[in-house]
Amino acid sequence: MRNTISADQIKYYQENGYLIIEHFLNEGELDQWRQCTDEAVADRLGASVQVLTNQSDP
Repeated sequence: MRNTISADQIKYYQENGYLIIEHFLNEGELDQWRQCTDEAVADRLGASVQVLTNQSDP
């Protein structure tokens, strides 16, 4: 995982409110985060299969 950003990246973030960091996570790290996210969502949904919808566009 990259853990340093340049002064230009900091400035971009301050001006735009977001920053895209290419290749921030490698494939293994990304797989770990996907698994953690999937487990957290399943826990919050009671591990039931449900379709999530946008309230303004059901």
